[in-house]
Amino acid sequence: MSVENNVHHRPHITVADGSEAKTGPVRNKPGPARPTPGHANAPARPLPDIKPDPKPSPKRALSRNIDVGLDDIHSGKLDAGKARVKTGIGNVVKYLTGKGIRATYAEAKPATNEILAAYSRRPPRDVKEVVDGVNNYLQAIVIEDLLTAKYMANSSLLVKALATAGKYFTDAGPNSRTPADRLESMIEAINEKADKDAARFLTNLVKIEFDEATGSRP
Repeated sequence: MSVENNVHHRPHITVADGSEAKTGPVRNKPGPARPTPGHANAPARPLPDIKPDPKPSPKRALSRNIDVGLDDIHSGKLDAGKARVKTGIGNVVKYLTGKGIRATYAEAKPATNEILAAYSRRPPRDVKEVVDGVNNYLQAIVIEDLLTAKYMANSSLLVKALATAGKYFTDAGPNSRTPADRLESMIEAINEKADKDAARFLTNLVKIEFDEATGSRP
């Protein structure tokens, strides 16, 4: 934040101690003035640390793409509207995380929570679309990590991707889907994106991770 210094110049002369000089002959020459707080010769004091705002403005999580996408959805342009909502969510996450490329799940989750909070007071149909968009965005991160680990045949990456899937199933958030809904949606998306063998392999692992993460294993 810039600080403007408003300097007002007086038509008369002031002496070093701040008092006004009188006209006429000067009888006694004043000695050097002692430095006072705010005087140019006073010792410099360090400025206090500026603490960040603990409550960031929800406006920073809003997006014109999301807003236009919602209008498109309600006017019957379903596919175009959902695509714009998705783009808007991605742009907000990049802005909030400072990531020029795709953020990790751990980085994106707090940002998407801000988006959900920012749109939580909109009409219910708008909230529903934003919730779906956020969940689909997070789900896409999880699935991309799973597919990358599978096709690279990297067991350590696969373990990490499954752990992230477990977080996706159980992480709480404003107006979030239920864990069961997330599992069903993820399996459907995996079957669409992966070949038959990879889809079967990942689906079985995801179901096991779901049972362990939610405690639903018998």
